[in-house]
Amino acid sequence: MKSAEEIYDEIIRAHQELESIPENLHLFCPKVQGEENEDSETSGQPGNAVAVQETQARAAAAEDRLQKASWTSLILGIKEDQASRWRPEWIARTENFLTDCDDCVRNWHMGRKALRNRLLK
Repeated sequence: MKSAEEIYDEIIRAHQELESIPENLHLFCPKVQGEENEDSETSGQPGNAVAVQETQARAAAAEDRLQKASWTSLILGIKEDQASRWRPEWIARTENFLTDCDDCVRNWHMGRKALRNRLLK
């Protein structure tokens, strides 16, 4: 079992990786800001603007962002004095997508089981 310090370090590393993700990318789904009306589940089908390969690449990248953002959510459990540098930014960024994008909300909740399983390891 990992020590609290090891988990803290992992959370901070995940947050630092999250900071490198462009602001226009949704954290929990394949969408890019400005494409909110596009259905991410059907965007790769013929007749849609996004090619199938790009859709698959976006889905894989979105899954990676979801995992990082989920793991970083543990920042909420870190003492305020240790997390004060990262917590406000994480909250603001995630709230933006969890209040404005149905796909992000669905993926966030569907991804909670994976987070739970990771925590139990």
